[in-house]
Amino acid sequence: MIIGITGGIGSGKSTVVGFFKEWGQKSVIEVDKLGWKILESKQKEIVEEFGDEILTNSKEVQPQEVQPQIDRKRLGQLIFASPDKIRKFNAIVHPPLIAELDRCIHAVHNLVVVDCALIYEWKIENWFDKIILVTSSYENKMQRLLESGYTKEEVMNRIHAQLPDEVKIADWVIENNNSLQTLRDKVKSIWELLCNK
Repeated sequence: MIIGITGGIGSGKSTVVGFFKEWGQKSVIEVDKLGWKILESKQKEIVEEFGDEILTNSKEVQPQEVQPQIDRKRLGQLIFASPDKIRKFNAIVHPPLIAELDRCIHAVHNLVVVDCALIYEWKIENWFDKIILVTSSYENKMQRLLESGYTKEEVMNRIHAQLPDEVKIADWVIENNNSLQTLRDKVKSIWELLCNK
């Protein structure tokens, strides 16, 4: 069984995935981590498109590194400020990332949980037996992301770059607008249902 866990930035999706791991789910595919590997493999193309400003400064480079690496924070600030830059970045990174996700899913032969923010943007809903959508109010998303170090402008750019939750159809929708314990209780009931299938 393939379970997709999705939700917009700041919704609490990663916290939900963390609960699954805590309760013993071993096969978890985190698409963000796959994306970091793709970023490394596509560094030359990305730098050619967006310039050296997205690289770590030479003084920040460790002695064992042969070249500066992409600074993900700088890259995010640059691309999310412009829909055109988002499109160009996605054209480089998303095709190999989707292919790698497909390969990883098919390499697992038991219950697998996939942490993927862009299920609906990529139109891969039919890859999953069940989808859990984590939602939260705009105000709560804003507060969480500001507390994690984003500026208000960065938060707005990233939220507006994703599809609104209203157009997403999922098997379970978890509203994350209350306490962490409330969220845990909601997720626990879904976990127990899945374990009994």
